[in-house]
Amino acid sequence: TIKWGTDWLINASSNTNNTANQYLYVMIGNIDSDLNYWGPDTNIPTPRPSLKVNSSAHGTDVSGETAAAMAASSLLFRNQFNDSDYANTLLTYAKNLYLFAETTPFTLYQNSAPQVKDAYSSSNYTDELVWGALWLYRATNDTSYLNKATGYLNANSFKLKKVFNWDDKSGACLVLLAQLLQQSGQDSGRWKSEAERYLDNVIKPSDGCTFTGGGLFWCDGDSNDASLSASLGNAFLCLVYAPIATSSAKTQAYMNFALSQIDYALGKNPINTPYVIGVHPNSPQDPHHGGASGGTDISNLGNPPQTLHVLYGAIVGGPDKDDQFSDSRADYAETEVALDYNAAFQNLMAYQMINSHSDPYYVNVPPGRPTKKINIVAIIIIVILCLLLLIVAALLFWKRKKIVAWWKRRRQTKSNGQYSS
Repeated sequence: TIKWGTDWLINASSNTNNTANQYLYVMIGNIDSDLNYWGPDTNIPTPRPSLKVNSSAHGTDVSGETAAAMAASSLLFRNQFNDSDYANTLLTYAKNLYLFAETTPFTLYQNSAPQVKDAYSSSNYTDELVWGALWLYRATNDTSYLNKATGYLNANSFKLKKVFNWDDKSGACLVLLAQLLQQSGQDSGRWKSEAERYLDNVIKPSDGCTFTGGGLFWCDGDSNDASLSASLGNAFLCLVYAPIATSSAKTQAYMNFALSQIDYALGKNPINTPYVIGVHPNSPQDPHHGGASGGTDISNLGNPPQTLHVLYGAIVGGPDKDDQFSDSRADYAETEVALDYNAAFQNLMAYQMINSHSDPYYVNVPPGRPTKKINIVAIIIIVILCLLLLIVAALLFWKRKKIVAWWKRRRQTKSNGQYSS
């Protein structure tokens, strides 16, 4: 699975240390025609234009991110699969792509390829410069990459955001740097403090982030579409960092947060829904996925009424801020399946496979989602308030009528008195 992706990235890059001749393909397809198509991948409409960045139309963020992916993958193939040849190829690509990422002027890739703006536009590039350098340092032990990473971390353009997702690796950069320094026996004090400041704001969220009533980590804006992305991304960072936390209390707090988010995704939520397709009767039934649906009509996503192909193991976007889930194929914000949050989920499941001694939460969840509870007390209070308002309005109306009648009588009496005099 990893090699399928890295082979694609290899074919997408020119792989040269001459930045004037380097290029990287960043998207294939046309946004309008792709979004207006619904059905299996075999019938995606053509033509499918290929978009790239190069020395004259640069993309700092996408180049740094691709370098990180290649460097990280080289570790996997070298250390886990004993494939040194392929690992060396990936590492060469990673180095050249990072050299390309550092080509100035630094540029967000949507400024060079405007067509991607409505698909996956990037908010910053400095986190990708740090991210790529850190993974190259991990893969090569070359301290020049470490120095580049800390240099960019100290730059004014580095902005720490609240979630770890496809667009922003700022919090992850702090966690990875602290981990690498700790493992190599170097002074990690400052960066552990920075990483823990970030993670402490995750487990005790504020400033636009909170927990839903059911316990899901939620950040306004980032969680509005695919709410599980922010939750699972930060849960993964907590698990990665927990073993090197500065106190056992922090270790436990980070673990507790991560495990709570895992349990939520696996059914420990107000509607007893594991957000993993095909593992339980309460699992999502109608993901927003053209190939799985069996339909071909973009104007009628409800046809066929039952999804034809089950995407076993895929996690959907997740519930809304009230812990409610539509399970509607048309509601892409809640039911779409995408690589970015499924990646975080796979990492968490790998951790559970290695360390957990109990079954996933959904194993003991009974079939059937509970209906939304009606708050009788709230309804009674609302009815009483409405009655009080009606009474007040009636009294005011009655009083107004009396005042008007009195005023008319007074004017009539005064008029009569003046006439008789």
